[in-house]
Amino acid sequence: MKYFRIQHSTNLKEVGLFPQCTDAKNYTEIQEFGLGYFDKISNPFLLPQPILRNKSKLTDLLNVVPVSSPVFLVLSDDLLNFIIPRINVGYQRWKLTSHGQGEIITKYNLFHISNPSERQLIDFKNSEFILKNNETKKEE
Repeated sequence: MKYFRIQHSTNLKEVGLFPQCTDAKNYTEIQEFGLGYFDKISNPFLLPQPILRNKSKLTDLLNVVPVSSPVFLVLSDDLLNFIIPRINVGYQRWKLTSHGQGEIITKYNLFHISNPSERQLIDFKNSEFILKNNETKKEE
């Protein structure tokens, strides 16, 4: 099995400015999906519209401050087309309209992996949990 790690670059030669987007239009609804939200999103919401900072470069993964990166990623069409055939989990994608460099940019997507949550994987009612102290005790 192959694993891929996707992370934001802070190399200014690659990204121009970091973060690339510090603002977005329509971002308040997306912030309702807090950290650790891995369920499938079924309710419609207003899509954010990232606004690139003036000297930002267009990369395959955008760092958009108002978009929670543990829940969502902003990916280019090219990167998304590379990733999708290689994953075997549920995902959702929405086409984004971004603004920057004096134009409207349509090559980005909002991407969400909808993994099953621990509520679906663990039968808590029929499970037994043991708390263990990891400190080593000195014997006298």
